[in-house]
Amino acid sequence: MVITTTSASALAAGSAVAAVPEADRSRALFLLTLIAGILMIAAGVARLGRYTRFVPHSVMVGFLSGIGANIIFGQIPDLFGAQATGQFALAKT
Repeated sequence: MVITTTSASALAAGSAVAAVPEADRSRALFLLTLIAGILMIAAGVARLGRYTRFVPHSVMVGFLSGIGANIIFGQIPDLFGAQATGQFALAKT
């Protein structure tokens, strides 16, 4: 599994540790990485990867487009130096 800075996994990890205090974020991210790795190994041993072929291509394109839009909308307030409030990235924009 590929995990990069623009992937859904990175976005989910960032959202998961956002509420954790700054001093504890590195330990929380380490624990999250460890749990995700164990789950990926278990899914590989159980050969669950074969079920991804049942997900239509259009669903994957829509999902990744939504992730991209979420990343872009989340960066707009920082780009313009504005204070943003809201429950999700589009509301903050």
